[in-house]
Amino acid sequence: MKYLIVIITGICIDTFQILVWIAMTGVFVAVGLLPIVGGAVGMGSELVGQVIDICISLTFGGGFIFLLVFLDLLPARQLLSMNRMPFMLVKFIPFLDIVPSYTALAVVSVLKKLKEEKLAAASNPAPDEDPTQNIQPTFQEAANDNIQAQPQLAV
Repeated sequence: MKYLIVIITGICIDTFQILVWIAMTGVFVAVGLLPIVGGAVGMGSELVGQVIDICISLTFGGGFIFLLVFLDLLPARQLLSMNRMPFMLVKFIPFLDIVPSYTALAVVSVLKKLKEEKLAAASNPAPDEDPTQNIQPTFQEAANDNIQAQPQLAV
């Protein structure tokens, strides 16, 4: 499958984002257990975690979208269309950004591209086929060819 790299890239970005979210959640819990200043620092580290998560979405996600446009899996005119927008907007909603939307966007784009290629291949014949090759000669043409092929006997 020639578009497998796109799906693998989407999985890697989503996995990285989930791991960062889990790591930051561990920091929240650990800092929250500190006496006196734990609550305030824990809330601050949650904000830092969200900022890091949004930065990951903007950098890696932007590169991923560029890859999709470059491979013509996501035409530039469809970047802001309503059928692709939910995949991009969910990454900026706190606590919903761990949903693997880059992987879903990759799978949807690849499936749509494969469907378009399949329809294009079905509507266009292969260029090496001769369209006149399968034409059957009529009975009269076959009879004329048969008469011309018989040798003439000299008397």
